[in-house]
Amino acid sequence: MIPVFMAAPETGIGSGLHLHMSLWTERDEPGLAHHRGQELPPLMLRAIAGLLSALPHLAPLYAPTPNCYKRYQPHSFAPTRYNWGFDHRGCAIRVTGHGNGTHLEVRLAGADANTYLALTAYLAAIAHGLEEKLSPRPACDGDAYHDRNSIPLHADLAETLPHFEHSTIAQSLLGNDIVRHYAHAARAELAWHRTHITDLERQRGIR
Repeated sequence: MIPVFMAAPETGIGSGLHLHMSLWTERDEPGLAHHRGQELPPLMLRAIAGLLSALPHLAPLYAPTPNCYKRYQPHSFAPTRYNWGFDHRGCAIRVTGHGNGTHLEVRLAGADANTYLALTAYLAAIAHGLEEKLSPRPACDGDAYHDRNSIPLHADLAETLPHFEHSTIAQSLLGNDIVRHYAHAARAELAWHRTHITDLERQRGIR
């Protein structure tokens, strides 16, 4: 037996790297968002808004391989849209916990992501929301996979790359050198897959 760190090791099977993030402040801020008696402070709402705003531009940091995008399937407990909700496992960002233990679970990264790079993307996005004092769109209460008010995730790494490489948000948050480096890494991944024959191609092409 060997451990497998793939986001989608088999068709219909996904393996996620869900990171839980806490926010802390010395100030006692009144809550603004309500859900079944639960309130969220402005600090957390801005963090959520930053994640929703910036993460579409930072995907190569938390979804760096072509395989990552095969995990994003409807009703798989992996997200397919950039949305958020209270204790909602279909959303990209899940608000979970109660009282002082309320925190964010970001469900975008797969098992093959580098934890430090995924966390870098999330922290940069949160900082973006706090600095710009952004406000999130309303929380998703229904089927997260049919939430037409939210942005869909990119279909694959090739679609993700230009949104990262030419993004003013990515360059502002990470710096041009970092963006160039990980854009190069993404192109290397794509080049490898485009020049190698897979078992699936053999199964479909050899009868």
